[in-house]
Amino acid sequence: MKGEIKVECFLRDGETLVPTEDLSPAQRENLACWLKETYLNELCRGRAVFSAAEEMTFLTDVGKT
Repeated sequence: MKGEIKVECFLRDGETLVPTEDLSPAQRENLACWLKETYLNELCRGRAVFSAAEEMTFLTDVGKT
């Protein structure tokens, strides 16, 4: 092999690029969930919609205040 390939990931925070290595564990988990949700929604577009569990309203909760 000729050389080593190095890959780095960055997120845009306003005008600043932030390396994903600098994210806290909670931020990494949120990013992973967002990526998975986005991927699944694009993969199943028109057939299903995926969202985070805490955002869902279950039938047992409907009508409760």
